[in-house]
Amino acid sequence: MADFWKPPTKINETIYVMIHSGFMDKFDQLLTNGLISYQVEIEDFSK
Repeated sequence: MADFWKPPTKINETIYVMIHSGFMDKFDQLLTNGLISYQVEIEDFSK
């Protein structure tokens, strides 16, 4: 599951998305396979 905080509106624009912890491995694989770089801003939002 993903919750887009700032949805994509342009190509190569930064987006902010919160990923459910149980989906993170699949999301990481999806981005890696698509050669999409990403940066984790908040490791655990509940803290």
